[in-house]
Amino acid sequence: RYGYKYSEWEIRMMAKLVYLEAGSQSYRCQKAIASVIINRSKRYGRSIYNTIYEPGVFGPAYKVSRTNPSSSCLRAVREVVRNGCTLPRSVVIFRNRHYHTFGRRYCCIDGVYFSSM
Repeated sequence: RYGYKYSEWEIRMMAKLVYLEAGSQSYRCQKAIASVIINRSKRYGRSIYNTIYEPGVFGPAYKVSRTNPSSSCLRAVREVVRNGCTLPRSVVIFRNRHYHTFGRRYCCIDGVYFSSM
């Protein structure tokens, strides 16, 4: 949908981060997290790698290299890559368990608050 074909390595990196951020959440929430990763990459013109490791954005990113994603997270990322993001392009922020004061609230899925900039 964005005119970019993701490599298997990029898909697995995203799935690992989705697992770390939302591995115990619903499949819908996992797809939303994957959408935020892609939206951030496109909005700020960064590679998937640089998006994931952007300082101060994804707390558990330092664990990505030694993580194995669940089949659900891998499937969620593949679906988003194939069919497009489940959140509007402007949604580039999420926070687990409590609302944050930055951005504009878009929705809440499984206690994860998604916001746009």
